[in-house]
Amino acid sequence: MLIRSKPNISSKVLIIFPFLLFVAATTARDQVFHKVTIPKFGESGNINWVLQAKFVSILDQNVYNVGNPILESLSERFGDTKLWSDKGIFDIAKGFAEGDSFLFAKGNGFSANGENWKWKDKTESGGNHITLAKSANLSFESEIPSQTIKKQNLSSKKVVNGTDLNNTQTVAQADLIEFFEIGYGNYSFNLKGSVHIHDRNLKITCQNMEIFVGRDENVSEQDFGKIRELKANGKVLMILGTRTCKADTVVLNTIDGSGILEGNATVEDSEWGIVSGNKIILDKETGKARVVGEVGKRPTVRIPNSDKFLLPGLKLQK
Repeated sequence: MLIRSKPNISSKVLIIFPFLLFVAATTARDQVFHKVTIPKFGESGNINWVLQAKFVSILDQNVYNVGNPILESLSERFGDTKLWSDKGIFDIAKGFAEGDSFLFAKGNGFSANGENWKWKDKTESGGNHITLAKSANLSFESEIPSQTIKKQNLSSKKVVNGTDLNNTQTVAQADLIEFFEIGYGNYSFNLKGSVHIHDRNLKITCQNMEIFVGRDENVSEQDFGKIRELKANGKVLMILGTRTCKADTVVLNTIDGSGILEGNATVEDSEWGIVSGNKIILDKETGKARVVGEVGKRPTVRIPNSDKFLLPGLKLQK
């Protein structure tokens, strides 16, 4: 059974309400419906999300084979996240879908794509939960705005062939990428396996990474889509200009501009030398590395070209 669209949706598109599809399932199971829109209503009666498709065929109760699905979240709390793919299997009642073709996702300040995808419309963490389990890629519309990074003299405006390099994206890849909407323009990303993330200023490789994207509650709502915190763990290698950092865990807090390295931490700088210890803090004001000592674990400092460094009054031995 088909019902014409509501006035606020194009009249060229048909709406199939899930409960009506179930009634008609016995007669429509072998049929294909074209130019279909399926809305999902919340408890308050508002539309939480809308699924549009080039065609839909019925597989089971509330389960559909969907061609060229376009799924858009319309919840005021969870903002506007858009997903699209070539095909997918959707369980409308459970708010679940999956597919093996490429899925593309677009949200506030980020975009992602990958194969072998799964989607849930609601989790304990909040709204949409998307998993990309193969060939997963992620990009953000801005660089990681750490004050620690800015102190490395890498933030000056550069223009090449008319392109402002300060507006280049932060790009990430991993074996698996999953992300959650956690409300009001905020997202949590989990990257697992062979993680690589870079922008114009920074490069990090590790085994696992968590990225929090959102806005500062003290600023305007226009400040959506910014990377607020990054946690990397598992053989972390971070390259920043002339500085190479290694640790078991690295945390970059872009709100206060701090950087913390923990576990077998070393910072090597071509100008300043090498420092190592269990915990190293990257100073947000100067960009210098400060080693935090622990009982039984003394920090060390190695100065470059130390064989050529002389204290006052000393002379080289002939």
